Amino acid sequence: MASRPFSFASANELVGCCVQPESERAGELSQAQSVLEWWPQLDDAQLNGRADPALGVYEDVIVAAYDLDPDNPWTRRPSDDRVKFRGAPSSRWAHLIGTPNPGWKFKRRGVQKPVQFVPDTVFTDGHADVEPTPTGDLRAVIAGYVLTVSSTGEATLTVPVGGSILVSAR
Repeated sequence: MASRPFSFASANELVGCCVQPESERAGELSQAQSVLEWWPQLDDAQLNGRADPALGVYEDVIVAAYDLDPDNPWTRRPSDDRVKFRGAPSSRWAHLIGTPNPGWKFKRRGVQKPVQFVPDTVFTDGHADVEPTPTGDLRAVIAGYVLTVSSTGEATLTVPVGGSILVSAR
């Protein structure tokens, strides 16, 4: 099997991603096998306490999210010291599918180790006070940007003078 960059995640501290091999696209592996099975260069110190989630990345876009078994998240194959994760498709992290890889680009010069660790705060940090409006909508203000969400789910973002926004579709 070809080498695959991978990163692994913990709901408490770290999130990770992997690049899926061409063999999955050719139908030789399932998506779960491609993301969860037989990763090189992962030692116990890196893995202990990091049990959730594992994200699959292809061409620097998240394409899969798996929650790992909290009691038995991984096993090591003695013959070649590779790691297999035990997991199931994630509903908690599924919203990340289609979004950019939060870590460094896998296809850059000098990348040799197939592991990266990314703080999960990239996905979980942030809080703004939400207040109801007189019309029943919800409103939050962050650094002069005002986000209003109606009861029907329609969102309006008001940008301060001189501000800008970037919209990314998932």
